[in-house]
Amino acid sequence: MIKRFIIAFILLVLVCGGIVGFNLFRDNAIKQFFATMKPPAAT
Repeated sequence: MIKRFIIAFILLVLVCGGIVGFNLFRDNAIKQFFATMKPPAAT
């Protein structure tokens, strides 16, 4: 019984950590993209 709770807790931590890590990575990638973005050429 305890073994099942430990496995479920580890999976929960991995999933939540993955979501938080992905959001941090995404925000950083968006900031980097806009920082290096050149304005379009005006003709």
